[in-house]
Amino acid sequence: MDIKQEFEKLDIPKSLGIGLVIAGLYWVLWFDDGSSIDRQINQKNQEITASRNKIKSIVETIENQKKFELELKELNQNIKDFQVYFERDVDQNDLQTKVSKLAEQNKVVLNKLTKAEDRDSEFDKYKETAVYFEIEGDFNSIMEFISKLTEMNSAIDFSKMEFKALVGGDFPVVSFKTTLVVYSSNSAALPPGGQGG
Repeated sequence: MDIKQEFEKLDIPKSLGIGLVIAGLYWVLWFDDGSSIDRQINQKNQEITASRNKIKSIVETIENQKKFELELKELNQNIKDFQVYFERDVDQNDLQTKVSKLAEQNKVVLNKLTKAEDRDSEFDKYKETAVYFEIEGDFNSIMEFISKLTEMNSAIDFSKMEFKALVGGDFPVVSFKTTLVVYSSNSAALPPGGQGG
């Protein structure tokens, strides 16, 4: 078949029909109404969003790490500060001497000062050293004495406190009885470093 001859036989209607067929094939196979570009744009937008989310997650992770490190540093410092109040060993005689000297300095009469009776420990991990004492004096002097005891730079507790007015008037005399408990760390309770005063 000679293609040139076949083209010469074509008339206008046949040419028009062939053109329409070619146009239809082009439309079906190659025509793009912009949807492929839209798909590409959507895909790129999704990639950008995913990248932004990843960057945001990384930034948050870094911020959380910094926050965690700061909180850990503060916690370590708080533990060190806390350890100061737990001496390694509290000597019974030294404790009684401290109480006696403070009573003298604050002008209260020390009527009794002894080792406290054995008691059930409230905290298993801490050793308790306790003294029982009875003092007399004016109310302000007694309160000053108690205040000075709390400045011993040790973890302390008062148990079974008892106030009693002995003499009335402008300068009433008051008696005060209590057991003073000083807590110290057992060898397994806290790491070395806590030293009390």
